[in-house]
Amino acid sequence: MLLLLLLFCSTIQSHASSNDMSVFESSPVIYKRGLYLGWVGKYNAGDDVVLHEIQQKLVIAAASLDPPISISLYPFLPSFPCEQVAVDITYYDFLVLGGGSILTQDEYRCQLNAARAASLPIFVGGSGWDPRSKFKTSMMDKEMMPLDYAWFVRFQRTESSLGGVRGPLTMRALKQYAPDTKLKIIGDAGLLLSSDTTRLEEMIPASFVDYLAIGYGDNEGASIYHTNNNHALDSAFASFICTAALDYPLHPIVLYSMDGKSLSTLHKLYLFVIETLKKEDQRTDDDAAAAAANRIIFVPRVLDPNTCTRLFAHAKATINYKLHGSVMSAGVGTPFVALAYHFKSLDFAASLLTVENGGLSRNGKGYPLNLTIATDDLESDYTLLFTALDYVLDPQNYNVLKETLKHLRGVVSEKWEIATREFVQHLTCCQEEEPAKEETTDEVPVKKAPCEGKKPCQEQFQKPKMVQKLLPEIKECDCKSNKIVPAKCGCEKLKTKCGCQTCPCLKAEGKRNLSLHLFLLFDSVV
Repeated sequence: MLLLLLLFCSTIQSHASSNDMSVFESSPVIYKRGLYLGWVGKYNAGDDVVLHEIQQKLVIAAASLDPPISISLYPFLPSFPCEQVAVDITYYDFLVLGGGSILTQDEYRCQLNAARAASLPIFVGGSGWDPRSKFKTSMMDKEMMPLDYAWFVRFQRTESSLGGVRGPLTMRALKQYAPDTKLKIIGDAGLLLSSDTTRLEEMIPASFVDYLAIGYGDNEGASIYHTNNNHALDSAFASFICTAALDYPLHPIVLYSMDGKSLSTLHKLYLFVIETLKKEDQRTDDDAAAAAANRIIFVPRVLDPNTCTRLFAHAKATINYKLHGSVMSAGVGTPFVALAYHFKSLDFAASLLTVENGGLSRNGKGYPLNLTIATDDLESDYTLLFTALDYVLDPQNYNVLKETLKHLRGVVSEKWEIATREFVQHLTCCQEEEPAKEETTDEVPVKKAPCEGKKPCQEQFQKPKMVQKLLPEIKECDCKSNKIVPAKCGCEKLKTKCGCQTCPCLKAEGKRNLSLHLFLLFDSVV
C-alpha cells in the first residue's frame, strides 16, 4: 500500500511539474526591476504611503497585461550631494520618481540623468514642485515664475517622462519651464490608500466617539510660510486645542504624529495644553477645564500609513499640519482642515478642485479652498481654524464634503489607472532600445544626429520657447556652412553638433557684458 501511495504521489508530482513547465514555456514571465527614488526609510507615514500605493498600482497594471509582467521596486534615498553614492543604473529596467515635492530637487539629479542617458523609461508618481520660496496661490495666479536658468535644467530632467504630477500649480510651473512635457495632473498617490475600518481600540478609548484627530509638526526653511518667532505658531495651535477641548465637548481630541520630529514637537505642545487647562481649572474653581483635559489624549508613537487610516476613518474630522495627514484623511473620506506651511499644501488643495478637463476650476466644484489655511495667517489669528472647523461640522456641509471626497478619490484613482497602464505598456514596447550608456552625474548629453536636408539643426540643448522669445539673438545653427551666427558678435563661441555658434551678446543696462555668463551656463549643460 505504501509503495502504491508513493508511486501515485510521484505520478501526480511529475504531472504537475510537467504542466507547470508547459505554462512557463508557453507564457514566459517578464520581470522588470524599478529603481524608486523618494524620501524613504525615515519612518515618515506620508512618504511611505506614496511608495506603497505607487508600487501597488504599477504591480496591478503590469499583471493585467497579456502576457503579464512581474514588477519589483527597489526604494532608494539619494545622498546629498548625489555624487557620493554610485548606483549601477544598468541593473534596472525603469526608474520611478516618487511622490513628495521632489520633482526638481537636486539630490535626485544623478540617478535621473543616468536613467536618461541609459534610455530607461521614467515614471513620475504624482510628485510636486518645491519652489524654494514662499510662493502662494495668489502669486501664482497673477504672475509667472521668475526666469531662472537653473529651473529650466531641473524641470527638463523629467520632460520626456510618463506619469504625472500632484496638482495644477506644479503643472503651471512645469508648463512654463518645460512646455513640451508629457506629464499630466494625476493627483497624490496617498489618496488611493484603502480604508481599514478596524477601530484603534489599543490606542483610542471606547468613550472617544466622533473625535477630532489633530496633527502638528515642525518645519524650517526658505519655503516655509511661518517663522514661529517667539513660538507664535506653537502658541496659536495650543490656544486652538485648549479652546476646542472646552467648546466642543461632543468631540474629544486625539493628537497624532506622522514622523519622529513631529512626535517630539507635539508631545511638548500636549504637556503645555494640559498644564494650561489645569491652571484654568484652579483659577475658575469649576470642573469644565478638568473635564476638557480628560477629553484630550496624546498617541505617544509615530503612526504608519495603515494606522493613520484607521485613526482617520473613525474620526468626525481631522485638522492636519502635515500634508499627507490631509491627503490620507481625504482618501478615507473624512472631511479635514489643512494647515499649509508649504507650497505643496496649496498644490494639493488646488488638485481637489481639478475636474475632468485637468484644469484649475474656479466654479466652486471640489473641496473648498477656504479649508486650507496658511500657517503664517494662523500665527496672527488662530480663530481661523474655528471658522473652518465650524464649516466642516455643520450638518449640511458635512455630508456634501464626504460625498465630494468620495467622488474625488474616484477621479484620482481613474487617472492613476490610466497613467500606470500607459507606463507598463511602454515597458513592453521598449525592449529594442539602444544599449545602456555609461552612468554619469553631469547633465545628460543629447544624442548626435546628422543634419539632413535643408532643415536647420537644433542646438544640443533645446532651449524652452520662453528663452527663444527673451533671447532672440540666439539663432539656429547653419549646418551647411558651419559659419558663426551671427558673425558680428565678438563674444565666446559655443560649439554645437553642426559647428560653432556665437553666444548671445546681451548687455545689462550697459554696465557689463552678460555673454560670458550665459556662455558658461549653456556650456555647463552641453
